[in-house]
Amino acid sequence: MSAPLLAFYNEEASLKYKIMMESEDELKFYRKDMTEMIDLLKTAELSTIVDVGCGTACLLNLVAQVDNSLSLVGVDCCETMLVHARALVPSASFSIGDATKLDIESDSVGGLICSFVSHHLSNEELKDAVSEFARVLAPGGHLYHCYWHGEGNMEYSHHDEAAVMPTLVKRMADDVVPLFESFGLTNVKQRIESYVWGVMCFELYKKYR
Repeated sequence: MSAPLLAFYNEEASLKYKIMMESEDELKFYRKDMTEMIDLLKTAELSTIVDVGCGTACLLNLVAQVDNSLSLVGVDCCETMLVHARALVPSASFSIGDATKLDIESDSVGGLICSFVSHHLSNEELKDAVSEFARVLAPGGHLYHCYWHGEGNMEYSHHDEAAVMPTLVKRMADDVVPLFESFGLTNVKQRIESYVWGVMCFELYKKYR
């Protein structure tokens, strides 16, 4: 990942992110979705959930609260995030990694989470990441993808304007869905919701084979 991204999520920002993501104002968007992911894994007789760009692991924590029998894995490029993740979900396995080059066995993952990560990826990087998601997902596995919906770049006014900013791009669902489906991931559910910082899109994909 780029140096601007690592600088963006420094220790101070990671702590602020942790506090924000542990609030019910944030978690309310994901509780039902994580329960659905667990049910889908059980139906497919799969047991591993990987959160790519897990941050401080608040979504994996939601999963662990519902079912602590699953194998939980978190991957993030920022060690400052993983410090908080390991403390929050000690039963999970965490490692430094890159969404475009996952150190995960092919066809081994039952559920994959990628929540508000893809806005940090260029178009080419996103293609590489989706290719990796499709590779590691097992047949019958599901991918939960959340991203900022729209056109143009995000504006993060709470960060230093003089700093070199990482990629912060919004995308339209009409562009995202065909990309994911071109790698064999079928869109089975989608919803769009407004949020204080913009419009969010939540999608669920399934790998049939």
